Amino acid sequence: MTEGPALFDDSVPAGRLMAATDWAATPIGPPEDWSRTLQVLVRSVQSSRYPMLLLWGEDYTQIYNDAYSELIGDRHPAAMGNDCRVTLSEAWPALEPLIEEARSSGVASWVPALQLLLIRAGFPEEAYFSVSHAPVADDDGVTRGILTICSEVTDQVVGERRLRLLQDLSLGDDSR
Repeated sequence: MTEGPALFDDSVPAGRLMAATDWAATPIGPPEDWSRTLQVLVRSVQSSRYPMLLLWGEDYTQIYNDAYSELIGDRHPAAMGNDCRVTLSEAWPALEPLIEEARSSGVASWVPALQLLLIRAGFPEEAYFSVSHAPVADDDGVTRGILTICSEVTDQVVGERRLRLLQDLSLGDDSR
C-alpha cells in the first residue's frame, strides 16, 4: 500500500530503527498492509523534532521518534514495536486512565506536569511531563491509535519546588 515517499526515513535514527524492525512479528503486521492513516502518522512522527509516540492497535504497539527515544532512556531501542504497557509498566497506572479516556471519548487529554515514576537508567526516578494523548481514527473512522505528544518538564517542576522551599526558608516559614 506504500506509495509516494518512503515510509521509513533513513536519514534519522528512528527511521532506520523502524526499517529494521520486524513489523510482521508485531500485532500491527507488515508495513505493506498498514492503512494510509497509519503510514501518514508514521511519516509525521519520524519527521517531528518534538517528542512523539504513536500507540497503535489494541496492544498499544509503539512507534516513536528520536526526540521521544531520549525520554525513555535505556528502554530504547527495545520499545519500538512493542507494547507500551510492558515497556512503561511502572508508569502505566498513571498513563492508562488518560489513554483510555482519549480512546473512549474521542477527546484529547492535556496534563501540564504529569508525575511519572520511570525506570530509564536502571533505577526508579520521579519525572514530570507535559503530555497530550489524542485519539486517532483510522481510514474507516474507528479510533485505532493514540498520538502522544510530550515534553519533559522535570527540571522546571523541581526548580520551582526548590525556589518555593528557599522562599519559605528565607521568610522563616516553619509550616513545612
